[in-house]
Amino acid sequence: MPGVHVYPAFDTHTAGSQYVVVETGGGDGKFILSGDVIYTYSNLTGEDATDPCFVPPGLANGSQTRLIESAEEMLKIVGMDERRIVPMHEEQLSKIYPSRLTARQLMLVEICVADGDVSRV
Repeated sequence: MPGVHVYPAFDTHTAGSQYVVVETGGGDGKFILSGDVIYTYSNLTGEDATDPCFVPPGLANGSQTRLIESAEEMLKIVGMDERRIVPMHEEQLSKIYPSRLTARQLMLVEICVADGDVSRV
């Protein structure tokens, strides 16, 4: 699909891990859906805001080194703007982006709206 790219992150969380890069309209950049390479924003920044560092998720069947390398690849793709990486297990996403609970009590989070489209949240 145009504007959607899948990158391998082999030998990280699991042997076949991957992440998805989504190009946004209007030339304002890209977002990355991190899969299981990055669980939460604290993996990208660490726990100390004055001394940020990458802290790989503790659970991995593969290489912790490859987790770090894959996170670095992602950061380079988004110009080192960690806000453009969407950690798939981040509980704070609903506080960062527009969100709501569906009738089935699932959290719906809106990361980006297409040009000319209106929010559905």
